[in-house]
Amino acid sequence: MTPNDDILEMLNLFFDHGADPNNANWHGVTYLHKLAAIGDVAKSALLLDRGASIEDVDDEWRSTPLGWAARWGHRDLAVFLLERGADPRGGGAEWATPLARAEKAGHPDIVELLK
Repeated sequence: MTPNDDILEMLNLFFDHGADPNNANWHGVTYLHKLAAIGDVAKSALLLDRGASIEDVDDEWRSTPLGWAARWGHRDLAVFLLERGADPRGGGAEWATPLARAEKAGHPDIVELLK
C-alpha cells in the first residue's frame, strides 16, 4: 500500500460518513479545483465518482477545475476531465475559459487539446 492509497482510503471513509465532495471555501474553490491545481488524477477520479461537480466555477479565478488544470499545465488531468465530460468552454467569463487559461499561461499542448 502506498501513501496515496492511504489517502484515497481516508477520503472514502470521509465520504462514507457524509463528507460533501462539493464543499467549497469562501472563494468557491472546491476540492476538485485544488486537485486540478496539482494535477492529481486519482483523487479527482474519486471525487467525481463520489458526486463532485465537474463544472463548478470558483469566485476567485472564475474557472472550472478544467480551467485550473489548464492554467497550471496539467495535461493528463485536462484529458481526464474532458473524458469525464468537462466543458472546454466552461468558466465564469470569456477570459476564464480553460482555453484562455492555457493560452495565457503558455501551455501550447493544452491549447491544442482544447481547440
